[in-house]
Amino acid sequence: MDKITRKQIVRTNSVYGGTPIIGDSLDYAIEKANEEKRFYKKLSYLVRSMTSDHNFTDGNKRTAITIVLTEFQEEGIKVNEMMLRNTIVNLAKTGEGDLNKIERKLRRCSRK
Repeated sequence: MDKITRKQIVRTNSVYGGTPIIGDSLDYAIEKANEEKRFYKKLSYLVRSMTSDHNFTDGNKRTAITIVLTEFQEEGIKVNEMMLRNTIVNLAKTGEGDLNKIERKLRRCSRK
């Protein structure tokens, strides 16, 4: 997994019609994700930021799904896309903030 940049995430979100909301949550998530060595934990920081903190005016869930799918593909990890979509939606509905729970849910959506 290469370093994630704010520019990449904002560009991904722009496809869905969102604009960034001013705040430090996304930058913090990117910083922590880029420091993290464990693949699923990296994704957990980014997913939590988008599903719990809602960094964009629109397209937060779709952006999270796109980022996770892209990263899984780059790592050669197969994913149950429907399960991933449902997981991201449920994380957003509940506002889940526990990184360990998010990580476990992301693992369940994938298979090597």
